[in-house]
Amino acid sequence: MPKLKHLLSPIKIGKMELKNRVEFAPVTDNFGIDDYVTDRMIKF
Repeated sequence: MPKLKHLLSPIKIGKMELKNRVEFAPVTDNFGIDDYVTDRMIKF
């Protein structure tokens, strides 16, 4: 994986430093019911 050699290394974006370059974009999973956390949401 020579092309991905920096994937798990830290990166600094402005004043914020992330411990690696793998991030999960914000998404809506629609697993909650009436604004409550469900077991399905926790497992996700």
